[in-house]
Amino acid sequence: MAKAKRKNHTYKTKKPALVKRTPKTRTLPAKAATAKALDLTVKLNSTAKEINVRLEKAKTANQKAQDHRLAAALLLAEARTKCNEGGVKFKSWVADNIMQSYDTVRKLASVGASENPTEALENIRLANKEHSVTKRKKLTKAKELEQKVTPYQRATKAVEVLEDQVQLNLATSIVGKADLVVISKTELKEIKKLATSKDSGTALETVIIAFDTLSLSDRMRLVEYGAKRVGVTITVPTFDDPMALPESLKRSKKKSRKS
Repeated sequence: MAKAKRKNHTYKTKKPALVKRTPKTRTLPAKAATAKALDLTVKLNSTAKEINVRLEKAKTANQKAQDHRLAAALLLAEARTKCNEGGVKFKSWVADNIMQSYDTVRKLASVGASENPTEALENIRLANKEHSVTKRKKLTKAKELEQKVTPYQRATKAVEVLEDQVQLNLATSIVGKADLVVISKTELKEIKKLATSKDSGTALETVIIAFDTLSLSDRMRLVEYGAKRVGVTITVPTFDDPMALPESLKRSKKKSRKS
């Protein structure tokens, strides 16, 4: 019998892939970074002094004020760049060294870093001027409106600050001068209920019930009003003082004799 021939097999081994190694970046130790930041802060001390001097001089309203402000803006832009590069927080540096708000410093630093700092600063000046004019107009208008307050509005505001009982007494006094009376909402509700009820009885009974809800002074006003309407006069009786001396015991003045 014929023998089967074996085939020769060749095996290829794969070469290991090359791994690219990235070089390790060397970072400065914490102490070295802190020392660098401190050194930068010391170097910026003179810059901070000059910025403060410039901004102080810029407060004066003269022709050189804008020049001082521009110089401060350029110095602030330079200081911000150095802080960012040296690992110092610009906001913290401003808080410790610059005698201005951070918002003002941030705007000036942006002006100093712009392509045309002079133009950028002039735009800010014009915007501030327009804002001041608008604010001044609003204040003037508010004063004019305040002066146009009517006496009624002025009196209403004055009454609102009074206590509730004082307000009620004042309202009662004013209403009484117009021959009117003040009643509470509860009393008004009862009167309306009686007036609209089917079992309320006659109009006279309704008035009597309403009369009983009034105070003594209001009852007297209502009586006087009714008397005036029907054309009669009410006379309040006067009583003699029980402690008064009788006429017989009173001394009479003697007439002087004519000489």
